[in-house]
Amino acid sequence: MKRLVALVLLVAVAAAAMSAEVTDWALMKGRLHFSAPVGWIELPRQTRETSDIVAFQIPNPADEGTSDSANVAVTANWSLAERSIERFSEGPLRSLREMPGTIVVNDVTSADGSRTVLSRGQQGSTPYLVIDTFGFGGGTHVWCRAAYPLLEGTSEKWNASVVRDYNTLVASITVDGKAVFPKPEASK
Repeated sequence: MKRLVALVLLVAVAAAAMSAEVTDWALMKGRLHFSAPVGWIELPRQTRETSDIVAFQIPNPADEGTSDSANVAVTANWSLAERSIERFSEGPLRSLREMPGTIVVNDVTSADGSRTVLSRGQQGSTPYLVIDTFGFGGGTHVWCRAAYPLLEGTSEKWNASVVRDYNTLVASITVDGKAVFPKPEASK
């Protein structure tokens, strides 16, 4: 019986570790919602007449004591509704490409019209992985960016959790209750 209780406790602890605890966030006076991990540190918000931005620093033991940090930002812009995803995304991507050492690794536009761009950037001597995801819903363009340094000492577990948490955040974004990045339908 003790072994069974120990096994049940072990499975419960493992399940809790696999699913990050999240907090719900809202932008655009509550029209846009998403979930982000509890451990991410909110940075000062930027609210403008036609856009809202919230950014987070992602704690990483490998970047402690350095000028490098992992960050995720969610931007909602409702003034450019007439623009295509292609046109909306070109401004942020142009400024990224103009930075020395930036290489676009992959650029994919999905069937739903969303666009994801994977880049390798550079800050000083530190290489960064940058993921930009652009979508449109409820008359609002949404841009998510994850940028994190590729540092020695960063664990594979941390890397995997950042990518998983970013993908979970993107998938959770809704405007007026509708998903901005719809999940692909299962094959029939």
